[in-house]
Amino acid sequence: MTVVLTILASLLPTALLMWLFYRSDLFPEPPRLLLRTFGFGVLATVPAVALEALFSSIFSPLGNPARSLLEAFVTAALVEESLKLLVLRGYSFRKSSFDEPMDGIQYGVASALGFATLENVLYVVDGGLGDAVMRGMLSVPGHASWGAMLGFFAIQWWIDWKKT
Repeated sequence: MTVVLTILASLLPTALLMWLFYRSDLFPEPPRLLLRTFGFGVLATVPAVALEALFSSIFSPLGNPARSLLEAFVTAALVEESLKLLVLRGYSFRKSSFDEPMDGIQYGVASALGFATLENVLYVVDGGLGDAVMRGMLSVPGHASWGAMLGFFAIQWWIDWKKT
């Protein structure tokens, strides 16, 4: 029962944030496309785990301050955000509905929350209900925020690029 509660607690923040962002769009995106973007975000977690393990092994001989900085900015941030952007570039940019700033935010959040969902489940299955609560308050909204910013700037670039 505790495992089920823990997994539900790790999924609830994602569902709530997806719903809030979806409801904030005056011209909502097709749910099917958002769900696919979400699914590709989930899939992006798999190469992230492999790349993060590779970079961690490369950085492990370094001293603590340098290793911590490199793991935070390269191992986590650069790898994860690049893979989320790859979802947008490889899938969402190709959709005709990807045409206004709020669309970039919607698809960016969907990609980020897909990523955060699998990552969150992997962490909380091992860490328990306490981790689910903490990650639900910090990590999942963090992924959504970064995804919103990533999507906003990605669509700005996309709109400018299409004009040329």
